[in-house]
Amino acid sequence: MKLFILITASAQPIIRQNLAKAVEYIKQEKADFEFSDLEKLDADGLDSSVFENAVSASLFSASSFVYLKNLQEASAQLTDSISKIVEQDLDGVIIFQHSGVRKGTKLLNLIKANSSLVLEGKAIKNSRDRLSLIKNIFLAGQTSISADAIRVLLEAFGEDVDELDAASRQLINDFADKKEITVQDINSYFDGRKQIRIFEISDAVGSGETAKALDLYHNGIFVGIEPIAVIAVIAMQLRKIAKVQAIVSKKLNPADLKMTPWQVGSAKKYLPLWNTKNLSLSFYKLASVEQTVKTNSKIDKNYLVEQLIVDICSMAGR
Repeated sequence: MKLFILITASAQPIIRQNLAKAVEYIKQEKADFEFSDLEKLDADGLDSSVFENAVSASLFSASSFVYLKNLQEASAQLTDSISKIVEQDLDGVIIFQHSGVRKGTKLLNLIKANSSLVLEGKAIKNSRDRLSLIKNIFLAGQTSISADAIRVLLEAFGEDVDELDAASRQLINDFADKKEITVQDINSYFDGRKQIRIFEISDAVGSGETAKALDLYHNGIFVGIEPIAVIAVIAMQLRKIAKVQAIVSKKLNPADLKMTPWQVGSAKKYLPLWNTKNLSLSFYKLASVEQTVKTNSKIDKNYLVEQLIVDICSMAGR
């Protein structure tokens, strides 16, 4: 009995999640299937004869198990071979992966029409998508992680979805016996990583902790943190606080300011320390220092950022 599964996704973490779903589906449909026989092929540059041999029965197995990725890159010859195979009554399993682009649409539609299972993965475009991704990764890994720890990961790895995925799976493997992964676990695990340190600095500044922020900044200099990056992340932190202040006081919807619920929740803890006046003064100071750092090559940038940290921390709570 043939079994075709189609995955339409381009981001590796989404493809990986859908492959796991595909395997679970195969286990239900073919209880005696031998998963060790999997043959992985890449349609990009693949000769059609290689694909035909892979999906044919052999002396060692009456059925085949093939994973063919990058279907959108299939040549005309390979496309013809796939089209013929899809319509044949073979005994085996083929998992197809297509990025979802327009290229190869005719073949995609044919496979979709003949597939027992179609798994469509949406593109990861914004912070909401990344939040959903990371929650699903930890859910699949049966590992609990605190909301603050998720926030640290999202802040640290930015839009690099592959790194976010890899870091999450590392944490799942190394903290398998822990009841819940915390911010402290992440900070210690990724100690020395620039993004993590920058986030910690902005967190300390938002809390008005001068000594802690300076200590983190001094340590960060040794791992190559750029002064301009610190300025940017402090500005981002204060903008979040200002937005949440507007949401609370004006009863705005977080979606109006393009903020996710987790971003709102993480910024609320700073609200008692900030108001319109000290935020305005901080933004003015930030703009001034940023301009100087960008335009004056002779100035001691590290010293300037140190003073910026002291000034903004001193404004918190006024």
